Formats: sequence, C-alpha cells, structure tokens
Amino acid sequence: LEEAVSAVGRPRVLIGHSVGGAVALELAVRPETPVDGLIIINSGARIPVPADVMERVRTDFPAEAERLVRALWHEADDATLTRGIGMVNDAGSETLALAYEACAAFDARPWLAQIAVPTLVISGAEDALTPPHLSAELAAGLPDAQHVSLPDAAHMVMAERDDEVNLLIAGFLARVEIALADG
Repeated sequence: LEEAVSAVGRPRVLIGHSVGGAVALELAVRPETPVDGLIIINSGARIPVPADVMERVRTDFPAEAERLVRALWHEADDATLTRGIGMVNDAGSETLALAYEACAAFDARPWLAQIAVPTLVISGAEDALTPPHLSAELAAGLPDAQHVSLPDAAHMVMAERDDEVNLLIAGFLARVEIALADG
C-alpha cells in the first residue's frame, strides 16, 4: 500500500471505513508513507469486540451474521439486510472471526500523537459496532482532527447519509488542497 500511495499525486488523502480506518492510521504513522490527510469513518483508535461476540461467531455463526448485518444500519430494507447476511455467510465464520480478532488487537492510542496530518473523523450517531465515543476518542488523540457525528445513521453512515458525508469529504479535501498550496 505504501508504494501505491506514493504513486498517487497530491493531495494524498487516505479514506478508511471501520477496519479500513485502522489500516489508514497504521499507514499514516509510518514516516515513509507520504500522506497529506486522513478521513476515518466509523472507526476508532481502538475497535473493541465483546467476548460474547467473539464466542458467538464460533458457536452460532448464522445468528452472529444476522446480528452484525442488522447492526450496520440504522434503518435498512429487507433486501439490503438479506443481501448483507448472504455476503457475511458467504465469507464464512473463519473470515469473520479473523476480522474480529484483528479489531480486538488494534490499539493506536500509544502512537496517535505521531500522526500530524489533518484528519476528518466521521461517525454515525447510532453506530453500535464502533460507537461515536470511539471516534471522538480517536479525534481527541490526534493533533489535527475534527470529529463529526451524523444523526440517524449507523455503521454504514456513508450509505445512510451519503449527501452529508460527501459534503464533509469535499470540504475536507478543499482544506487539505488549500493548506498544501499555502506551503
């Protein structure tokens, strides 16, 4: 990923959702990764996974797949939920268990202050998977971050509140471009 980011023209702004936010943070802290800004959506400096969730993915995967998909949305129609549950089932219990383990092991709090680029942190106010307090904690730990929590949206805030998310991203990108032009 470092090579791919280096090959892109400026501004180089990484956008990461959920676990992708953790990946973006890990790339941004590396001095060899040329990053001009970050947009982190429904993620945190840590992504805790309750023990009962870890257990359920191994002992009752169909129930956990449904719980997970329903938790993604503040409101979703039956077709969206059915499609999402099918996708999680297709990925399988081992894939979900590995994802949960990666989330549970992630903790960026000790090195957040080293990420000196402007950062926009967006959260859905109704997100039960990565609650807004985790996004607020992330923003508070970064030297140059703003946190925006959008109401009536959960983990899929970029789908549920797409117009607002797109405006926030456009405004942030303009801010980064202006800062780069000013030197």
